[in-house]
Amino acid sequence: IFMGDAVYADFPHFYMGGCCTRPPFPKCSQECFEKGTVGSAEELERQYQLLVTDGHFDKFVKQVPSVFTWDDHELFDNYREGMEHIYYKRARDAFETHLATPFNPTPYREGVLYFVHQLPALPAEPLAQFFVLDGRSHRSGD
Repeated sequence: IFMGDAVYADFPHFYMGGCCTRPPFPKCSQECFEKGTVGSAEELERQYQLLVTDGHFDKFVKQVPSVFTWDDHELFDNYREGMEHIYYKRARDAFETHLATPFNPTPYREGVLYFVHQLPALPAEPLAQFFVLDGRSHRSGD
């Protein structure tokens, strides 16, 4: 079970151009996302391609059943902006395209990222079951 931070979509460019304040709880300008200064779909694609085309990663996931959840760096450091932030959908789409859809079982409910992972996979009687959470979509600064 990969527990997030599979890619560091925010480093280093988010914090170098004045678009985001520095961690640990950065605030990022919506304007920078709107203009594509940071967090463009192309940059996310590059970050995920670095991972999924890595020979060691490819060999591992072909030999070991793997599932993925996301955490802050698939978005940006200590992300807690909820689902309404302009960057959320772009980052979620990239995560789903490259990791969730190819590797994870069907989500618990339509439209969510959390799921039940059981070993061994169906149809055998499970020896273990894991409820894998989405620790970012519903997090807020409150």
